[in-house]
Amino acid sequence: MPGAAVFFVVSMIALLDGVADPASQSLLPRIVAKTELIKANSTASVIFETVGVGCWAIGGVLLVFVGAEGLLLFVISFSTIATVAFWLMRHEVPSLFETNDPHWKKSMMVGWNVVLQTKWLKQVMLTTSLDAVAGVVWMAAAVYLFVEEVLQVSEAWWGWINASFFIGLIVTGFFLYKRAHMFEKQTSRLLQIGFAGGAVVTAFFALNMIPVVALVLSIGVGMFEQARGVGLNTILQQHIEAKKLPYVYAAQASLSTLSFGMGALLVGVVAEAFDIRIVYGLSALFLLLCFFSWMKIKVK
Repeated sequence: MPGAAVFFVVSMIALLDGVADPASQSLLPRIVAKTELIKANSTASVIFETVGVGCWAIGGVLLVFVGAEGLLLFVISFSTIATVAFWLMRHEVPSLFETNDPHWKKSMMVGWNVVLQTKWLKQVMLTTSLDAVAGVVWMAAAVYLFVEEVLQVSEAWWGWINASFFIGLIVTGFFLYKRAHMFEKQTSRLLQIGFAGGAVVTAFFALNMIPVVALVLSIGVGMFEQARGVGLNTILQQHIEAKKLPYVYAAQASLSTLSFGMGALLVGVVAEAFDIRIVYGLSALFLLLCFFSWMKIKVK
């Protein structure tokens, strides 16, 4: 397959994933009661992260045996299966998918209109945008540079740090499922813990030069990110009308993606001019700003 065709197919997969994510996240409040949303979001997150970790490993093995084009065919096949599964779900339980969607041109603005008309939601968007910028330091290039320049160990540690991060995500998902009752009426507190804890752990990560300690801190980063993710999803699902929720998720994802892209540019410039540890220090600072920003948000 020509390179341009591969690029087009991959771009389409990314586009369709971007469309599917808000829709799938918006189904949970239609399936479970609001008091069970923390459990539901924790369960969904654990499943997604577990599958994600497993697929990284399986994907690497398949890449060796079938090559890049063969692996792409596997991705397309599994995406087709997922599409069929959703179609069957819609056929069997049509009430979950009931909606009065406006014309597609108007539907593109529904989420943004809800955001602009809701003061606390505008503050949430600002906070999650700062969080997206802070998260740029965990992309592969930044971690690899940290491993090479600060920890001064082999590139294999890049994989170990990523694996530790996912362990933190999964462990916290299980914890939140088991202790959901502790946060049912204190979801905002869960986000505060996530931002404050993430800032502290990231700051220590920036200062640390011991590889084994970096693995432990990476677990902590995953734990606090999971707390933020579950907390934010639960708050949005509890306080936004179900029919408008997919549009709000889409708006939030668009803004976060834009912020992540700008953050990646910033990281590249700073990492080129200064020590990579400065980048992680800035990430901790952004998370601290998120913490103080969230303290001012009054969800209604």
